[in-house]
Amino acid sequence: MDFDFAALAAPFRMQPGLSRMANGAPNLTALDPADRLFAEKLAALAHPEQTVLLAPGFDATPAARAFAARLALDAPEAARLEGETLHLLRLDARLHISSGELQLGAAAPPGVQAALEGVAAEPLRRRWALFALAVREDLAVLDGATTQLQVLAVCVPSHWAPEDKIGLPFAAAHMPVADNALLIRASESLARLVTGTERWQRNVWTFQPSPHFDGHPKRAAPRVWPLDADPATLGNKLWARVEHQSFIPVADAENANPPAQAVFCIRLMIEPIETAIATPEAAAATHAAVSSMSEQVLAYRSLTAIQPGLLGWLAGQATYTRSG
Repeated sequence: MDFDFAALAAPFRMQPGLSRMANGAPNLTALDPADRLFAEKLAALAHPEQTVLLAPGFDATPAARAFAARLALDAPEAARLEGETLHLLRLDARLHISSGELQLGAAAPPGVQAALEGVAAEPLRRRWALFALAVREDLAVLDGATTQLQVLAVCVPSHWAPEDKIGLPFAAAHMPVADNALLIRASESLARLVTGTERWQRNVWTFQPSPHFDGHPKRAAPRVWPLDADPATLGNKLWARVEHQSFIPVADAENANPPAQAVFCIRLMIEPIETAIATPEAAAATHAAVSSMSEQVLAYRSLTAIQPGLLGWLAGQATYTRSG
């Protein structure tokens, strides 16, 4: 997992936590059609009304061009951009970016054509479904002028419903988030920042009782925590769920007067806690962060019931590894 739990700070606070991305650091990661995440994304796209949403009247073509240019840069083994045509090699697909015209070849992975049929009548919407299948990241487009989420191509959300967020200002989209005062106050300045000329990133983390990616409230199975388990055995019964969130500013595209927009990229990583939190430093830092979470944050993340067992496992890991 590309995340260091040893770097967690305590007390835990819900805050933007943005940092600049290093030169050469990727926003996008090509998705292997043999990966379990690809199968979950295909299944989610059977519900296009829940996964691929565009606000009426919004021109997302500049953002689509910025995405395509970044993908060709980040994953040249999987994508090639020739003018307005994006070649997605692992999907055996050719997409004309501005028109949304799509050609699938005979080597397209099974299920791709069927997954796109639900949005086949809307080429400009379908291109975002295709983008979501091409990369590990889920995607959104943020409009800097209004701070609204104008496009959502989100197949594996973390227990929220994209159809409830499309068209909302960034602040309103975060209203249900516990202890969200810092996020709300920072929303307008954050939108201006990430739709500028630099690339920004942050990480969001939690825990869950299954290895599944898709957490849409209408599709995901209820979370059943192993409450009766000995805390010492929780290492392979709980999973760390980390989102690496980054922003591709549309100003990166070749455009003399780029709109103030950004493509919001959400790369999901899931690992058993025994491998994600494998050092005494990581266990101690995570213990400090989880133990300092407010009741509201624990409830929002559905961690209230499992917190004592999780803290027990973390304390045991830190103590065992230090003494061992």
